[in-house]
Amino acid sequence: GGGNMAALHLAALLGGPWLQALIAGVAFATILAVLAGLAMAGASAISHDLYALWLCRGQAAPQREWQLSRLATLLRSVAAVLLSTLFQNLNIAFLVGLAFAIAASSNFPVLLLTLHWRGLTARGALAGGCCGMLAALGLIISGPTVWVGMLGHA
Repeated sequence: GGGNMAALHLAALLGGPWLQALIAGVAFATILAVLAGLAMAGASAISHDLYALWLCRGQAAPQREWQLSRLATLLRSVAAVLLSTLFQNLNIAFLVGLAFAIAASSNFPVLLLTLHWRGLTARGALAGGCCGMLAALGLIISGPTVWVGMLGHA
């Protein structure tokens, strides 16, 4: 199973098949709960925040908002499946580190600007967050793990 199975191997070693089954069940339930929460949060952010409040200026029909929520969930799920097949051979700890790096790179410029620039506006905070996120994504993609290992470039 490799490095991603360390908790299950330890459970089998310390408690046998019963503890291994318990740990596997807890891990499975945790993954399902996290995915359900992410699906709901992403769908509501797209349908309510972006579409209803920003695009329609608060005048969106609830039925249309509900349809967009379903479509957003479907499209995000398809994107997740495609990305998971692309990254299936990488260690999960490495992928979590990448997610934290992107999140920190998006938040740090906004925090720094908030502390040191009195004239910061919402547009400036958005620009700072986007610049940090794009810089992190660019460095991750151009790094040896993705650029050489996954994409096959020299």
